[in-house]
Amino acid sequence: MISDGLTLPQASLKPLSAMNPTAQHIRHLTDLLNRYAYEYYTLDAPSVPDAEYDKLFRELEALERNHPELKLPDSPTQRRRRASGGICRSAPRSADAVADQRLFPAR
Repeated sequence: MISDGLTLPQASLKPLSAMNPTAQHIRHLTDLLNRYAYEYYTLDAPSVPDAEYDKLFRELEALERNHPELKLPDSPTQRRRRASGGICRSAPRSADAVADQRLFPAR
């Protein structure tokens, strides 16, 4: 449970103790990165520098590449990436941004 009463999704049905060590580590990294993204985008209060997030993200990518059967549906690696190849953490659009788009549509 997050401090403001919201909970993050838990995609794994197996208890952590029943998973092999690699699956446990993937679950841990997925939960950790999702929490960091929540803190960054929803709370506007990041608890780690971007470099730390990126390091953990690359570690998760490597684990999922080597063990595709262990990739979780809520993995942050499933989010869109920028054309430059950088990570693009998805954030909900604000009501103001949506309103601006309606007032000033792209031509």
